[in-house]
Amino acid sequence: MMSKKPNGVDTGNLSSGLSQQLSTNPPTASAEDSKGDLPESSSSPQETAQILAEHIKTSLAKKEAVNRQKLYLNHLQQQIQRHTMRAEMLYNNGQVSRASKVMDKIDELELELHEVLSRPLNQF
Repeated sequence: MMSKKPNGVDTGNLSSGLSQQLSTNPPTASAEDSKGDLPESSSSPQETAQILAEHIKTSLAKKEAVNRQKLYLNHLQQQIQRHTMRAEMLYNNGQVSRASKVMDKIDELELELHEVLSRPLNQF
């Protein structure tokens, strides 16, 4: 039984032809399908070593930047503490004008501290 579609294609012959083709030539899994989702390792050991070396270098650079940032933050905090004690001493001794200058310096250090905390690590 042949059925004709409006575009003139004989669908009866298509389905029987496809069935016959599949029975004589069953689909086979390609080499790509048999590997699954694992990526193909086409890089040479030298390329792999270079990629690993770059990763280690980047990782060490980030670690050094974090250490530099921590040291600088610690330095700023110590300066703020030292200046705070000095300003307190000056106020207690009645040297208000000198103490207010030290307080201005503390404000500058605190501003710098906040800027450092918001700065990306690659700027250290």
